[in-house]
Amino acid sequence: MTDSDPTGTPPPPRPVWVKVFSLVVAVLGIIFIAVHLLTGGGAQMMNH
Repeated sequence: MTDSDPTGTPPPPRPVWVKVFSLVVAVLGIIFIAVHLLTGGGAQMMNH
């Protein structure tokens, strides 16, 4: 029986580091967008 057998045991839950990595990426993305809007797009829109 191979590990890629779809009818075999269900895949194990994702390790903790995967969840942490996903959370960090999401937070960094939100911060990047927020800073971009506040400093770049937001400032330009306010000036006009």
